[in-house]
Amino acid sequence: MKQMYRIAGHATLYFCLTAPAAALEHGPHVHGTGELQVAVDSNTLTLELHAPLENLLGFEHAARTASELEVVKAMTAKLERPEMLFKLPKAASCTARPTRIESPITAASATGARMDPKKNAGGDHADLSATFSFICTRIDKLDSIEVAIFTAFPATRTLNAAVIGPRGQSAATLTPNRRVIRF
Repeated sequence: MKQMYRIAGHATLYFCLTAPAAALEHGPHVHGTGELQVAVDSNTLTLELHAPLENLLGFEHAARTASELEVVKAMTAKLERPEMLFKLPKAASCTARPTRIESPITAASATGARMDPKKNAGGDHADLSATFSFICTRIDKLDSIEVAIFTAFPATRTLNAAVIGPRGQSAATLTPNRRVIRF
């Protein structure tokens, strides 16, 4: 059965997949594991990271102390530098766009508010979704992506990647020792 999926919040970026709907749903909350969805459309590379906050922060609650707030700020600063998290071929001439981060904990920590329990349906578990995009003037030269999330966030041990691009669909399991996606 063919399904339509909206990737990365772009109203115009739709892909028709023959995979079952469950293939792109977020998997279970497993510490150390995350998901990375990669889409290439026209001159845009979009990546969506979905991960337990434990992988990125070391905790999954709104910052309660000054040191935890600093950890949240440091994580946010890393996520806001996608060119450090994803190494792209220079020949593709890609420019990072602003990162979009969605998480009840980062929002609560930034404002000092209590976390909305409705947005943290997993109880003690909380996730983060971050969308990164790059505009590439030579998208035809984009033949690989080195994923440096493992260096920036060492508690991340596995990323299940789904790739949709000009050469079709593929999937890969990325690890600190196997961190390159090839097109």
